[in-house]
Amino acid sequence: MVSLAPSEAAGSCDQLCAVTEMELRRESEQEKKVKEEISHVMEEVEEEIHSEDKLAAPASSLGEDPFGNPILWKGIIHSTEIAPPTFPVSASNLGGLCDYLTSDLPEKPERLTMVGKIEPDRVWKYIDKVRISKEIAILMLQTEAEHSTTYQELFDWMHSKRRYCVVQGHSSMVKDFYLVPIPKGSSGPTEMTNYLSLEGSRAFGNGPQIIRIL
Repeated sequence: MVSLAPSEAAGSCDQLCAVTEMELRRESEQEKKVKEEISHVMEEVEEEIHSEDKLAAPASSLGEDPFGNPILWKGIIHSTEIAPPTFPVSASNLGGLCDYLTSDLPEKPERLTMVGKIEPDRVWKYIDKVRISKEIAILMLQTEAEHSTTYQELFDWMHSKRRYCVVQGHSSMVKDFYLVPIPKGSSGPTEMTNYLSLEGSRAFGNGPQIIRIL
């Protein structure tokens, strides 16, 4: 045991107190720094939230399809394989991310043009390669009763050729666009059903239907 003289003890106490005070001061400064960092992070989060709010997907005001799914787009399909070559359609979501399609699909003119046909296997092999890095969306195309004959004509043409149609007229955000004929009562390609939502599954196959894949 070491005994300290009063002056030594006082010096020791002063020193101890000083060290303790420095440690407390450092701790206080660290707490202040942490609080500042937290505050900065919270500000960034709030800015990001506000930014996302500004970019929020626009609500659809185009009504619903017969199955209660929101209609995301209305426009015209143009094909030289049918007569007349154009007919109006509406598109509703069957599966995949479609929140921004109201801005990604053409507005004026609201036209999508068929530019070719492609074997189904090639489409699904390609989609299987890009699905990791791309969003895949499945839409159902419907038309009004007075245009059902033209719609059916396009469907029959694709179905008889056993081909999908390649479409142009979409924005740069939509990389690829295919039309797919689905016969009434058909469960459709297995590759496609993997992307269907629950609501989309209920509507699927109540055709004949022309489905588009983006």
